[in-house]
Amino acid sequence: MLHKLYLLIWFTALAVFVACSVDDADDEIIMPGNNSRSNSSSSESEALADSELTYNYSALALYYIYANEELDSIGAYKNKGEKNGYSPNEYEFPDVSYMFDQMKDDYTSYWSPYYMYAIYSWLTEAEAYVGIGAEAKAFGDTLVVSQVYPKSPSEKAGLLVGDTILSIDGSIPKTQEGFVKLIAGNEGDVLEMLVKRDEVNTIRITVSEFLMPSVFLDYEDSIPVVRISEFKDVTVSDSGSYGEWMNILDQIKEEKSVIVDLRGNGGGSIDQCLNMASEFLSEKDTLIIQVEAHGDENFEYQTIDTIQTYAATDGIAKGKYVVFLADGNSASCSEAMMAAVASNIKSPIVGGTSYGKGIGQTYFETPAGGIARTTSIQIFDKDFKSYHKVGFVPDFEITDANKALNKAVELAKEATFKRTAGYGTKNTGHFANALMKSGTTTKNAAPQKADIQSGAYRFHLK
Repeated sequence: MLHKLYLLIWFTALAVFVACSVDDADDEIIMPGNNSRSNSSSSESEALADSELTYNYSALALYYIYANEELDSIGAYKNKGEKNGYSPNEYEFPDVSYMFDQMKDDYTSYWSPYYMYAIYSWLTEAEAYVGIGAEAKAFGDTLVVSQVYPKSPSEKAGLLVGDTILSIDGSIPKTQEGFVKLIAGNEGDVLEMLVKRDEVNTIRITVSEFLMPSVFLDYEDSIPVVRISEFKDVTVSDSGSYGEWMNILDQIKEEKSVIVDLRGNGGGSIDQCLNMASEFLSEKDTLIIQVEAHGDENFEYQTIDTIQTYAATDGIAKGKYVVFLADGNSASCSEAMMAAVASNIKSPIVGGTSYGKGIGQTYFETPAGGIARTTSIQIFDKDFKSYHKVGFVPDFEITDANKALNKAVELAKEATFKRTAGYGTKNTGHFANALMKSGTTTKNAAPQKADIQSGAYRFHLK
């Protein structure tokens, strides 16, 4: 686990994020015309709008790291939303949406209350799927179970990794594509799978909903490959992605090397990824340094602190040789993990230059139940170097996914190469231009799931 050393003053949380039920949240986005507050009196609506603007203005003034350069007086935003094209039919609080769109940072945004449940779900919970929760690999014409997801229908039915699949509902799959087609079904369907273990067994699996894991273990030429798809607070483990990670590290505790595959991982909870990174390091090793904006003790002025995050104890995987796989979609928390591990133990990186997102966001629930997001954190490695906008340059640039994996296996077997590449020198292009300001409907209209799920984010609880 990690600890934080605040070099200036201790951080005091202002924001409150209410724990709430998010069942089926993706399907419950209420559009403006359906908002129950539309029946409120004019005076009540005006009071709520004033409260929403005041709170969000304070959140920006205290937590937006660029507030001193970009934030005007509150009068510059009051009664300006509709005049600048923010129709109440699309925006419940036009002044608030207008104000946030004047901030140049792409990741500083506001969404009205009818998006709250969906956004909270997208941020904190792993994906829910309907299926059986298992994968198989083909060896010639033989299919062998390679993954059985925790708490999935397959695990509950007794399917095991290593089972040879003989048939599914009487059909014989010979390829991974054939396996995927045969296990597809509707919720409640029962699949009869014939497998060979020590003897032939019949396993009946009911297709049903399950949480997809965020951390996966596989082997390539006897080397463990741990793929992290995202960093989540709520997964099949009570401890989120970190709990899954610890379970896998326990399974590979005798292995000398490990490949950590972060390709396509756009980020998630920064506390999850830093806790996971710390398991490779020694006590007191610095993981990252954060420059973080927040309010003073009386919440009157913005204070900028420099915060050193370090490993509280020796990690259970300390001493392992680590190779990272990354690509252009490895972003934010993925990069924070690489910064923490590679800058301490010089772990090599194979693949492509990473995304280059060295900033983090704070999420707030607002008085009206909306969601505010401010960029409040800048992230640096232990040597106070930044990869923001430029990303991690791989030690071995290999665009072909299979060839990149083969190179990672080669390095893991030799276990001698130390990282020599650094950060990029050119803007990756993701932060080349700020979003348009006045009149835009891009930043604060309907939230995009991919945008919400990417990034190093944190909820501050009172």
